[in-house]
Amino acid sequence: MKYSIESIYFQAGQYDAYCLVEFYYGSNAHLKFGKSIHGMLVYDSEERKNLERKISLELSEIPFTDGFVRFNSSDNIEELLNEGFLVSEVERFATVGGIGPKVYGISNEKEIPNTILVPFSNRDSNLESWLLLELRNFNNRIEANNTLLPEEILRYNTIVYILKGEEEFPVELLDENSLTVKSDALFWILSHKYKNSLESGKLKITPEEYLQFRILLASRKTSRLEIVKRQLGISDKQLKEFENSSPDNYKEFIGLILRFEITAITFNYFSKPIYWDFDRYIHIFLRHYKSFFIRSSTKGQGTLFLYSYKNILNLIRIVIEHNKKDIEEAWLHGKEFRKSGRQSLYFNGNYFSIRINANGKLTQFHPQEY
Repeated sequence: MKYSIESIYFQAGQYDAYCLVEFYYGSNAHLKFGKSIHGMLVYDSEERKNLERKISLELSEIPFTDGFVRFNSSDNIEELLNEGFLVSEVERFATVGGIGPKVYGISNEKEIPNTILVPFSNRDSNLESWLLLELRNFNNRIEANNTLLPEEILRYNTIVYILKGEEEFPVELLDENSLTVKSDALFWILSHKYKNSLESGKLKITPEEYLQFRILLASRKTSRLEIVKRQLGISDKQLKEFENSSPDNYKEFIGLILRFEITAITFNYFSKPIYWDFDRYIHIFLRHYKSFFIRSSTKGQGTLFLYSYKNILNLIRIVIEHNKKDIEEAWLHGKEFRKSGRQSLYFNGNYFSIRINANGKLTQFHPQEY
């Protein structure tokens, strides 16, 4: 036997390297998969932990074990992904295209691989430009037959109202029972007027509207901080301690919770949009973001994302989109999509637990401990 489970992990698996595998002529693997396959080795969290422990031993103590290793082949052979090939049937094993740095087990901040940063400046952008961009994104989704969430429909109608500059509120913005403007729509309208006043240097909001805006803003802050305290198991005192000990992080934190709106996380090519609400945003994001770590949390904040804030949402999107087939399969049977423990999803050196309910709501997403 030329190779073992441990030796190919040491050579390629620990680096998530792209591999070439050639089988002995006439072997079972050769008859099933052909002379050679290309792709990447696949390990669940327990397999990887076990192999990491083994390769850390003295060279003479590392086992030389035969067995099956799963493989994500370039031509997507299901049997290789689910069952794998027998290592003793491998005649030649090599990495292709070089080996990158090891990303499993590190604790430094990570970047998402294979992404291109496009320089963008909002120096010359104004409020109307941002609204037009948001409206265009909504229209593109509508044209592509992507469903808008109820909250997104309200946002869409509010943007249309703001851009038209009409005085009378359309029926789409009114509460069916009270016939008053829905609170979220009114908040967006008054927020736009306030920001427009700051941007233009001209008064775009009346004193009465400004007072109403401040009341809505305070209400939003109070109600959302209550959710934060409930999710983290903290008190006003502990929140104040966070503010005093990390004023810059606290300021960023308040800005994020005030700006959050219910929106689709990903929608392209899915049968329904995948989204999170504020409660889940706090549960998923705040509890696992290093800049908002509060040691006094009675519910614990678990493992932390090794990414900057701007990359966490991109990370979630990538992991979700990589598993589109399985998500749609779960929905087809009216079930939630759930992966945890040994079934956790692997990406860029981390295993992630995830849960998406049958309606498309993301209810859980966090990295597992190494």
